[in-house]
Amino acid sequence: MNIEVTIEKNDYKGLMKAVRLHIMSNKSKLNIKGRLSVIFGGMAAGVVLAYGFRQFGEKLHWQSMAVTLFLTVLLFIFFFIKNRSKMLPNHDGIVIGEHKFSFNENHITDTTKLYETKISWQAFVSFQETGEHFILLMDSCAGYIIPKRDITNTEQQNELRELFTAKVVNA
Repeated sequence: MNIEVTIEKNDYKGLMKAVRLHIMSNKSKLNIKGRLSVIFGGMAAGVVLAYGFRQFGEKLHWQSMAVTLFLTVLLFIFFFIKNRSKMLPNHDGIVIGEHKFSFNENHITDTTKLYETKISWQAFVSFQETGEHFILLMDSCAGYIIPKRDITNTEQQNELRELFTAKVVNA
């Protein structure tokens, strides 16, 4: 089966959401370490703030701490959103743009203007479906996103769903 799709920035955001969900669904040590680092990082920030207030002879007010924490979180969110938009792929690069997918019993072939790649079905660890996309994840940080808007034939969507479900081990 062959299909042609155009992947846009919003599709890429959908892929990143699927990656986050896949990572969060695995109760791995990585998640525990990440959560502990946030907790200990917050505790360290609190100790630094308390020490700073003491050094300058000021009384430690919980209101001051709350305002400082609030402003710190706002700054973090601002810089996170600002930098996240810089991380989006370029149009007509490797991810965003036109893709021609070919599916057979052994592998998927993805062809774009810049490359052609062939990936065995064994490389995929998860198949997810949303209202807008079919998502095939490889490893825990990469994958393919196939927008359903480019597959208008319901029968073809059903065939893809069945193929992905049958071929991806942890579907």
